[in-house]
Amino acid sequence: MYDIAEDPGDGNAYTVRFKRGTRAFLLARSCERSLTIGDYVKVEADRGEDLGVVVAIAPLPEAGAALRPPTAGHAGRGSSGGGGAGGVGGCERERILRGATDEEIAVLKEKMADEERVLAVCRAKVVQRGLPMEVMDAEFQYDRHKLTFYFQADGRIDFRELVRDLFALYKTRIW
Repeated sequence: MYDIAEDPGDGNAYTVRFKRGTRAFLLARSCERSLTIGDYVKVEADRGEDLGVVVAIAPLPEAGAALRPPTAGHAGRGSSGGGGAGGVGGCERERILRGATDEEIAVLKEKMADEERVLAVCRAKVVQRGLPMEVMDAEFQYDRHKLTFYFQADGRIDFRELVRDLFALYKTRIW
């Protein structure tokens, strides 16, 4: 990761949309400076890389803006603005690494099909374990280092055994 205070990218914040939310990023030093809205980009993500589409570009607030300290919580995909992990001008500490290749963009369709399959498996495991919850969606991080399930329930649910089941199947971090 880069030191935002020393390298604010090109002076813009890039809002990148993923399947279930958006986050703001700065450009990495090595990233091309000609990104536009609609471009697919590869970004630093939680212990890996992810792929999303640029949906907005805005100038950063004044260059002297202070860094926000990291929080104990994680402002992940579902956050609006995505600044909770610490950053400048609402941007994450992670950076846009580069524009995505045509091959990487093509893999997104395969990833979406895999997400539908893991969603069906997770729903079946929830029924098998009799858990009072509804699994709404599943999302793989592009590099498959993390698999996030979105669910709703009326109360607190102990789903540790479900997470163990899913990890045994997919051998990736379950979030």
